Amino acid sequence: MPVLAQQLIDASHDGDLAFMAFAFMCFVFVGLLFAIDKVRRRSGGGR
Repeated sequence: MPVLAQQLIDASHDGDLAFMAFAFMCFVFVGLLFAIDKVRRRSGGGR
């Protein structure tokens, strides 16, 4: 049976790279939340 989900970064070997990737994804997620909120407020949806 083929494995569908594979790890892109193995934290047991590349711990620094895994942490940097996780931190980058967190910053992107928070940035998207702020951007979406800004667009929503600008369109008049946030009262």
